Amino acid sequence: MSLISNSNINKKKNMNINPISEYVGEILRSAGWSVDRKVSTDLYQSYFRREGMSYFPDAIEILENFGGLKVNPPLNPDRVYATGEIEFDPIMADWTTEVIAWEKKMEEPLCCLGSIWGDNALLVLSEKGVFYSLSEVGVHNIADNLADALEVLIAATSKPSQVYKIEDLF
Repeated sequence: MSLISNSNINKKKNMNINPISEYVGEILRSAGWSVDRKVSTDLYQSYFRREGMSYFPDAIEILENFGGLKVNPPLNPDRVYATGEIEFDPIMADWTTEVIAWEKKMEEPLCCLGSIWGDNALLVLSEKGVFYSLSEVGVHNIADNLADALEVLIAATSKPSQVYKIEDLF
């Protein structure tokens, strides 16, 4: 087992990082990730400001560590659902209207981290530290911390639970 990061993100709210499995760690490393990875988030922050989207320190810290990564998880024999590509790039995801609409409905700031399941959904982080997927079927709770979210999205060891159906938005 290894830890995601030694940064402050581990100590905040629901962001405390549980150890990730060796399986998930290996897949992340093969995609180019490392604990020490750090990329500029200036473009992301500029995009969020220009589009009127929420962003906050926890989301920016995740994007500093994962921004630009594309992770293509293989099918885990122990999976409970089929995974798909994860792209940590909120600009490429470009579902601004949907994020802002769900943010109003859920009455909490949401920051887009990128696309998941082959661009069929967005990965967003709430200011409370909860990871959600937003898609054409609604909102699903993925996990309450980064390590668990990565386990769900990469190893598919548990399924996200639906919080809202798309009809709830209207």
